[in-house]
Amino acid sequence: MDPNLEFPLELRDRLAKWQCDRSVLARFAPSHTRQQRLDAPPADARPAGVLALIFAKQGRWHVPLIVRSPDAKHHKGQVALPGGACEPGEGAQAAALRELEEELGVAVAGVQILGALSPFFVPASRFVVHPFVGWLPKSPQFRANPSEVAELLETPLSPIVHLTSLATEQRELAGQVSEVPYFAVGPHKVWGATCIVLGELATVCEG
Repeated sequence: MDPNLEFPLELRDRLAKWQCDRSVLARFAPSHTRQQRLDAPPADARPAGVLALIFAKQGRWHVPLIVRSPDAKHHKGQVALPGGACEPGEGAQAAALRELEEELGVAVAGVQILGALSPFFVPASRFVVHPFVGWLPKSPQFRANPSEVAELLETPLSPIVHLTSLATEQRELAGQVSEVPYFAVGPHKVWGATCIVLGELATVCEG
């Protein structure tokens, strides 16, 4: 998709009107935790914010994904969106922006929040994830924090939006066979919470 101003403005309008059918989230969730993710979260669940930051690079829209450090507290070595747990008194959007700056060194002053996607529960970390979509008109100067980020993946958005990089495989997880949807990004398989967020974003874009 060409990086012109029409796309982020149209996406902002779509997000403002978006009413998610929970079946959209279910489509992109692993089967063994699908219902848990969509049910009301437990009382001890913690809020977290993540950000899908859309930016232009080499004539295409991209989104940054990170490979989490092997020393990360949660989801070690997995591919994720920038984000993390809310600090006391902090809202999820503020947490997502703070983590973007802490993990990738992006100055958040220029980031425009286009809207929010649907929150959902992550059983493994017991977070309720609140996803947001942001936009920068040009490629930011990334400075990945090596204590949190093992690798930065500047990922073209088009294969995600058109679902051409979406696949499914069977894995044994939590002692049972699960159907696991994922987006293929180079050698990486982007699954779980990040796949759910990107899948809903793709649905909004294409809808």
